[in-house]
Formats: sequence, C-alpha cells, structure tokens
Amino acid sequence: MDSNNLKCLNPVYYIDGEGNQHPFTPDMATDERFADLVIRANTTTAFLKDSYKPYFLLNLRVTKEIGRHVSVAFCANNLLQSNPKRYRRSIQKYAVVNPDLYYGAEISIRF
Repeated sequence: MDSNNLKCLNPVYYIDGEGNQHPFTPDMATDERFADLVIRANTTTAFLKDSYKPYFLLNLRVTKEIGRHVSVAFCANNLLQSNPKRYRRSIQKYAVVNPDLYYGAEISIRF
C-alpha cells in the first residue's frame, strides 16, 4: 500500500434534497459544491488496515433476589484488569483495547 501520499475517499452515490440517488463521478471530487462529501486523510497512513490478535475481557454480574419484588445486583467489568496495547497502523501508535476496571450496583423493584 502506498503510504507516501495523502489519500481521498470519494462516495459512490449521493442523495439530493428531494431524496433522489445520484452516482458520484470523478469530476465531482474537484467541484466545490461536493467538496464536503469527499473524505480527506490528514495523514498518509489514515486508511491502512488495523488488525488485532485476540484478547479477552472478563465481566462478572451477581444478582440476589430479596423476596418476590426486589433484587440487588453487583457488576464488575474488566475484572482481571486486562488492558493490552495493540499497535494501530492507521495512527502509527499503540492503543489500549479494553476499558479500565469499573463496577457498579443495581436495585430492581418489580410491582
């Protein structure tokens, strides 16, 4: 893949104000009226494909029924605090793929 030049991504079609679909031609890419429809990369690597090796996330939710009408639940997400870093070619940086550990509680009342 060419990573030496900036890239532009043109739409295939556009829809006018009346809802009609029209093909987007290469001439429209240079027309000021259609300039907002063209996606322009701000880096030469913006459209490189990113792929990750498998990673995991362990979430836990425990619910306790109290009588017939009330239940209390506790949840913990990313319980093992797994925060692997993966290299993203499109931005040329490492990125953390899982959220930080967070937890919460819920009370449910049924009538």
